[in-house]
Amino acid sequence: MPVLLKPCFKAANFTKNQSNMESKELSLKQFHLILLMFLLFLGGCAQRITPSDEQTQQNRPESYNNWRATGKLAFISPEERQSANFNWQYREQKQTLTLNTFIGTQVLKLEELDQYSTLTLEDKTYT
Repeated sequence: MPVLLKPCFKAANFTKNQSNMESKELSLKQFHLILLMFLLFLGGCAQRITPSDEQTQQNRPESYNNWRATGKLAFISPEERQSANFNWQYREQKQTLTLNTFIGTQVLKLEELDQYSTLTLEDKTYT
C-alpha cells in the first residue's frame, strides 16, 4: 500500500493565515481610499480662482451706481440727548438723505440732483 505523506501545515493555521491576509488586503484598500480622498481634498483647496474682469469691476467703489446706507445717529450733550435713524441712498445720479425719529416722523430730507439740491425741514422746502 502506498505511503501517504502527512501534510506540513495545519488546517487551523491555514485559515488563520488566510484571514490575516484578507484583513491586510482590506486595510490596504482602506488606506488607499483614505489617501485618495485626502489628496482630492488638498487638490480642491489648492485651486486658485481668478475673478473675471466683471467681478473685479464690481468690487471697485467708483463702479457703484446704486447704493444705500442705513443706521442710527445720536447727539449726546450734558443738557440733552437726541437720536435719529438715517437713510442715505444714491440711485441714478440722485442722492437722498433722510433723518427720521424712532417712531418714523421725518425730521429732515436732503436731495441732491445733477443741477440743484433741496432741503426739506419742518415742512419747509429750501432749494
